[in-house]
Amino acid sequence: MKTTIKAYVILIILCVISKNTFSQVPPETDWHPVEFNLLSHPGYLETIHDAVNNINVTRITDVNTFNSTSEVIPPYSKIQAWNSDMTKIFVGFSYILNASDYSIYKELNIWGKDSRWSNVNPNIRYLATNDNQFVRLNIETNERLVLHVFSGFSDISIGPFEGNISANDKYVVVTDKENRATLYDIKNNREVSTRFFSGGFDWATITPSGNYIAVSDNATHSVRLYDLEFNFLRSIGIKTEHADFAVDVNGDEVLVQVIPLSMARLSDGHFTDLLSDSDVCGNPHFNPNIAGHISGRNFKMPGWALVSASIGYSCDYAYNYRTEIFAIKLDGSGKIRNYGYSYTSYDNYNSQTKAIFSPDGTKVMFASDWGVFGAAGNTTAYIAEYSGTSLPVEEVTIEGLSLYPNPTTNKQLQISNLKGEELELSIYDITGRKVYKDKISGQKYSINLKNLSKGVYFLKIFNAFKKEVKNVKVILN
Repeated sequence: MKTTIKAYVILIILCVISKNTFSQVPPETDWHPVEFNLLSHPGYLETIHDAVNNINVTRITDVNTFNSTSEVIPPYSKIQAWNSDMTKIFVGFSYILNASDYSIYKELNIWGKDSRWSNVNPNIRYLATNDNQFVRLNIETNERLVLHVFSGFSDISIGPFEGNISANDKYVVVTDKENRATLYDIKNNREVSTRFFSGGFDWATITPSGNYIAVSDNATHSVRLYDLEFNFLRSIGIKTEHADFAVDVNGDEVLVQVIPLSMARLSDGHFTDLLSDSDVCGNPHFNPNIAGHISGRNFKMPGWALVSASIGYSCDYAYNYRTEIFAIKLDGSGKIRNYGYSYTSYDNYNSQTKAIFSPDGTKVMFASDWGVFGAAGNTTAYIAEYSGTSLPVEEVTIEGLSLYPNPTTNKQLQISNLKGEELELSIYDITGRKVYKDKISGQKYSINLKNLSKGVYFLKIFNAFKKEVKNVKVILN
């Protein structure tokens, strides 16, 4: 008997309910130095309120409570701390917290192993071990499955320690101490391509889309972009340790770097300054210095990247401003969203802010010693989130607008009851990359999804005033 598997498109209507809901993120504004409001140090699991910036800050780790011999701090800025459904948080080297109340869920037996969350399965972490195994770990059952052994390698890691897995969990770049970088296909269990870098590199990673390999190359002092066979394509920025990949407002994949605060489009290397001289201090250039960091882990809220400022600005503002945390809009407008301060002393590497965006961009995790100099072991992890309820976000809907059939067996989606308005329709993949765009009008519109691979997509419809009138989650099985 011949069996055929048909693709189904399941449509789940999201969040177009209220006419007047409230923003979960700070309002957009031009950058300006805001008043520094030194808060009392919160106790473990205590939440304090920054009234100046309208931010709640909760301390989520404590050395004594965690019975740890080292500081329990967030991962690196470019490494996602939240799992794919945002129910769990990874901190320190081995602890998992419940994201709802920050209580300890469990400690994993993975000390010394480079690990990452799966981007599609909330219960899976991938490990690169000291004995050159790439392992899939189920955090619920503790089941470990060795996916691949890298024969002849020397102490593998992911990046090293700064790399990521592609958004669909297909690719990862595995590196070793011999300056070797290998693209590994997780789904098909094969080593795709390898390149040696005689001059060494700071980091190597697959980009979120899975379309490029990026390497911060020591020999050329640049970030170099390669195809999946390690053929060189182009340089996309100066060599920088403190950069991350993100999706800009147009749905393009970009590298955001902190010095200067700018982005480079991966498809053609186009460079955009994100915060110009005139935006800060009148004339000096914004300069977060070497300890500034970038996080682009907010793939469910594309168009923004998170900046951890450090040594301060090249002007006469006070020392305190060096600990500012803000999101920068990825369009060159200079617009930001302010998340307050980390209040850290930057006395040592662990006490650097290294803020991380949650997948949906509503929460920020950061490290801080709360201004205590020379107190090694005092750095802990904190969550900052916007607490404002005074900024209404008006949602506009078209009454009667519908999408069908649900499910569909031929990847054809119909939109009806459009009432003749001219609208814009866009579909995004889970990395925030725009995969479909069209102008629609009339009473009815048909979408052909045959060119899209299996996975999760987001369909958005905007009216002539750029107001979102429909937001639909589309799953292709």
